[in-house]
Amino acid sequence: MGTGGWIGDATTNQRSITVTGAYAARLYGITFRVPAASLTTGLVLYGANGSDFTYEDCYFWCDMIASWASTRYIVVGASDIKSNIRFDGCTFRFNDSRAAISLSTNATFYGCILSSAGTAPSTLFKFSVQDPSNSLFFMDGCDWSHLGSNALVDDVQSMTLHLVLQRCKLGTGYTILAPQTTIPNNAGAHAFLSDCAVGDTHGVVGYYSNMGSLVSDTGTFFTAGAAQQAWKISTTSQASLNAPFLSPWIDIYNTDTATVTPYLECLRNDGTASVRQDNEVWAQFSAKVTSGTVLSTRYSDRMVPAGTPANQAAGAGTGSWTIASSNSPASFKCDSGASLTPAEVGYIRGRICVGAPSITIYVDPQIRT
Repeated sequence: MGTGGWIGDATTNQRSITVTGAYAARLYGITFRVPAASLTTGLVLYGANGSDFTYEDCYFWCDMIASWASTRYIVVGASDIKSNIRFDGCTFRFNDSRAAISLSTNATFYGCILSSAGTAPSTLFKFSVQDPSNSLFFMDGCDWSHLGSNALVDDVQSMTLHLVLQRCKLGTGYTILAPQTTIPNNAGAHAFLSDCAVGDTHGVVGYYSNMGSLVSDTGTFFTAGAAQQAWKISTTSQASLNAPFLSPWIDIYNTDTATVTPYLECLRNDGTASVRQDNEVWAQFSAKVTSGTVLSTRYSDRMVPAGTPANQAAGAGTGSWTIASSNSPASFKCDSGASLTPAEVGYIRGRICVGAPSITIYVDPQIRT
């Protein structure tokens, strides 16, 4: 139907739309339009309890401008509905920067678009104060670039949210998570981005939580690294030794039983030419060091509880880094804290933990031995 026809109303008549009732439904090519009118409800996509709905190549056209927030939203799901809703190739269009897509059920978005013909919401996704049936949301191949620097996800109210974006186009100066004030700890929102960018930069990653953010930096990186990019990790004021920012795990496949001490190269570049200490930045590793089992053993070079902070080991040197803007850099590394001897073929896993508030470090995302 596109913009040439629609179910709903294009005038000021009070026409709201609610889709509900079925258990397995596929709605294809339909345009749903709600006018700029004084409505008690707007566009509501429920489905029945336990249902599976797919909207394919549908156009959600919302002209609502009203003081009552819910009349400006596309509402997806309802309290305690154990349903699944999938949007394939759908377009969302709004007429008010206060509008949003309100989610309270399991939802996936594949190849969807925020229409530039409408007004960019200040926040695209809001999450209900009522817990959804699932707090894992996937978005693949979506064009949210019309948002610009506005937030993709609003302050999450009452659940842990895990958001995964893959191969999505983002707006200039994009913001993934708005300030998370309701749940400011690690129980709040987490977002993982894979191969998402504003323009023609490929293969970058991003990870966001209340404790900080991790983004690919192609200007500063370990020169010999295969990735030619570094993890730029910036913590918030919430990060601490007991509640650190935790990076995603990375792996190296191991087939050797020789003793190794795996490590990650790191860089400080904030105007102080000293390495970070082991109560500020440390690594965690796990490896299969016991024969006859898949069970892994954990290792870390974090300061021992109630211990005295010590400098992390010197790294390969600042000359081994390509540095976009040098500001008294210091090269250091974080390792397993002790040598280990793999007993089985499998992955050695590692990640970086940053337990100091409001700092920035760079990490080469490659485990070395």
